[in-house]
Amino acid sequence: MSKRKTIEISKLVEMANGILQNSGFDYFDVRQGTMNLVEAALFETGNYKGFRYLDETEVSADSLPGIRDTAVSSTRGPDNFKNTDRTRVRYYCS
Repeated sequence: MSKRKTIEISKLVEMANGILQNSGFDYFDVRQGTMNLVEAALFETGNYKGFRYLDETEVSADSLPGIRDTAVSSTRGPDNFKNTDRTRVRYYCS
């Protein structure tokens, strides 16, 4: 019988965050699938600690951010999500 191999959830989240931040413009479906996978793993293991949208400074110049810092105040509004990509996120785990 072969030995069972596992991966630490934090390593999985680290790899997923890299895909969500650095994959090209044409990989929306890949990022969405990555989000589904990592969320399922985090919830199943009880390690989900939330996520946040990536801003313009965290994605390449040819990619849409997850949120734009267009608000004058610290409040977020609808303009912060115009022309953005909802798959540009970073996950957190315990």
